[in-house]
Amino acid sequence: TVNKFGNDESGDERVNIDVYGKGMQQFQTEIRAGKAIIYALDEEYFKICVQEGILTPFDELFDKSEMPKNVIDGCGVKISDLDAYKLDGLSSVPEGAILCIRRTPAKDELTYGRDVDIWEGNRDTFVKIIKYKAPVPENSQENSKG
Repeated sequence: TVNKFGNDESGDERVNIDVYGKGMQQFQTEIRAGKAIIYALDEEYFKICVQEGILTPFDELFDKSEMPKNVIDGCGVKISDLDAYKLDGLSSVPEGAILCIRRTPAKDELTYGRDVDIWEGNRDTFVKIIKYKAPVPENSQENSKG
């Protein structure tokens, strides 16, 4: 959003460019009507999704024995806390990004154009990312504890 708010001392127009407002508007549209299911969000946007109640609680995805460490607000985990972060591709995601998954369409008050089958496929992928364990190099101390 660009708003004119006056002229400076030399007579040039001064404007305020509200990139944040436009980004927030796009984000609000996405969480209401978009097709994304798995999100990597910064903390501010993650908190909005938690408040909106659109994320799947991890206790609906994992048994206590499988629960990842450092779960944030019951619905997300920093991607850099996961072994999968060591993989090419995921390691390029900002380390502070919070990985989370949208609530199933069967439980979501907001309809967003996805059916349960598509969500379940995304859920399976999400769970695999969270549970992934990086191979331990043969010469590491963990392997030599045998």
